[in-house]
Formats: sequence, C-alpha cells, structure tokens
Amino acid sequence: MNNKQFSNAYELIKLNLVNFSVNRAFNSIGSNVFFEFGKERKFVLKNGKESSQKEWSIWIGDASWRITKNGKYIGGSGDSPENIQLSIQKLLGKRFQSLQFLSSFLDVEFHFDDGYQITTFFNWLEENQWTLFLPDQTNISVNCSNYEEIENVQNTASDFLIIENYKKLNFPKNELVLTEITYDDHGQLICCFEDGCSINLENCTWRLEKAQTYLIGCLDEEQDKINKMSELIGKKIKQIDVANSMMDARFQFEDQYVLRTFACCYKVNQWKITSNDNLIFCANIQLDDVSHPEAKEEKHHKFRDKRTGEIIQYDEGQPGETGHEGYDHYHRPNPNSKNKGDYYLDSNGNPVPKGWQLLTKM
Repeated sequence: MNNKQFSNAYELIKLNLVNFSVNRAFNSIGSNVFFEFGKERKFVLKNGKESSQKEWSIWIGDASWRITKNGKYIGGSGDSPENIQLSIQKLLGKRFQSLQFLSSFLDVEFHFDDGYQITTFFNWLEENQWTLFLPDQTNISVNCSNYEEIENVQNTASDFLIIENYKKLNFPKNELVLTEITYDDHGQLICCFEDGCSINLENCTWRLEKAQTYLIGCLDEEQDKINKMSELIGKKIKQIDVANSMMDARFQFEDQYVLRTFACCYKVNQWKITSNDNLIFCANIQLDDVSHPEAKEEKHHKFRDKRTGEIIQYDEGQPGETGHEGYDHYHRPNPNSKNKGDYYLDSNGNPVPKGWQLLTKM
C-alpha cells in the first residue's frame, strides 16, 4: 500500500470505525490479539474457498502492546496468557473513538469509550507490527521486517502528525559517560555509567535509535543487540524524559542516540536508576495520585502504592534552591513516627530524621 492509499484508508477509519464497538476480542498465538467490529461477512478467497470476517478488525501482531484505562495499566503483551485474555475482554462493548501515531515507526494509540486505550511499540524486526482490516477487504499494515521496510514506514509516517508528550526529568548528575553494558540474570539490560550510576531496564521493552533511525530492539537477535548497544559505550547521557503514567522513558545520549522504553508487563517497577547500589529513582506504574489540589499547585505531590497502601511524597525541585530542594525528590513518611528523628523511612524501611530525601528524581 502506497502513501496515498494508506492516507485514504486512515480517513475512512476516522470517519466510519467510530460508529462501531468491539464485539469480539481474542488472543491467537503468543501475544497476537484481535479486536473485531461489526457484522460477520462472507467472501471467497482467491483459491475459491469461502471464508468470513467481521467488517472491521484490529490485529496487533509483532509489536509490544498494552491496554490502559484512564492512565492505569490493565494488561499487555508481556503478561501471562491468562492476563492477556482477561485484559482484552474488557474492550468488549467499547466504542472506537480515535487513533493517533506516537512515533515515526507508526507506534499507534487506539482510543475507546470509558478511557480505554491500546498502545503499540515497535522493538522487533518482524513483518506485522499491527494491521487494521477494512470492510472492503483492504487493510493498512505496519511492516518492520527489515531496514528497507522501516524506511518505507517512516516515509508514510511523514504525512501524519506524530504525538509525543515527554516531560524532562531533573537529575543532579549531568552528562555521565556510559562505561559498560551488562545484563541481569533475566537478560534485562543494565547501562553502567561513571560515578557508580546505572540504569536497569527491569521489566520494560526497549529500542535504540540513532538520528531517528532504528538500530535494535529488545526482542531482536542477541548478538545483534550486543553489537548495536556497544555503540553507546563512551557516550554521555544528555537528558531523560518520561511520557506518561506508564513511565515510558526516553534516554537521550550524545550523537543523537535515543533509548526508549515501553511498559507492557504487569510489574510494579519498569526501570530503575541506582548510584553505588543505592536506589535513587524507580519507575513505578502502580501508584495512585492522592495529592491535594492546592498542594499540587505548589508542586507537592502525594501517591499511594496500590499494593501496600504506603504513602509516597514527591516534591518538585525549586529553581534557585540549593541542595536537594533544587531537584525533584521523594520522601517516605514513617506511619509510626513519634518525633522529627524518625519522621521518614529510608530505602530499606529504616527510620530517618525529617529533612531526609529518599529518592532524587531526574
């Protein structure tokens, strides 16, 4: 399908799919999922055999994906088959509202009634990232099976508005040099920097780009990952951004290298940063915002851990302030505090005095 055909199909989707709700959702092989709309239609294949399909269908194939509701995680491609099945069934009866593209690789976000969203993320050299079937038996599809096809996808993407909502995180240690890349016992990527800092991509998927060109993703061949990721060694990290409540991140390095992450697994911590084995930031997706509106206006936030009920305080850095007040930081209030000497808890749960900042956020 050429760019004009893709654009025409896109306009048809925007105009017509909004009249339909999901009436069938199923998981086929691996993390492949289908969402179908409309009536069953019969047609004859080229080989003469009769087949049938719904009027509209979204097939998410080789892309990583997740379902959220009002910014809260429901399920994703990295979950168990049982959780995948449970999560996709929540879309039944939900009317399609819109779609938008999130990158030049046509990562897409489908919007539905009641705040439901399906979001995809390309991180694997495979043919079918996602496909949307139309009633006239045509489809629009994203093929990222090789670098030539990826270039075609990016050419198509140039005709569309790309939505990115990243927000810069403040970090007191600027422009650290990446000195080593290792992997933990589960094969998850760890980027080690000078001064004892490291970034551990614990439970998220990721991809590496250079000058908006795809280099490698977490699901590609192991040796290819080792070779491509080694290009980052010796590079300075320039900036870190987070896009949303799922803690999807963009780590920007010099020479236009960018490492992006994506949450698609029901794990609390997606990625973390440590300094000499001390935790200084953890990308947590299971916190509820319980901030008071007036306190929030003053850049003081409060979150409740949905698993434990624990309260975490987050204070944004104040321009011109010295010490930790000049940077974004966290506190863990001690629920059993008796005085200022045990007002907070450290990362190990031990009481510490008031004025102690637990985590320094970038």
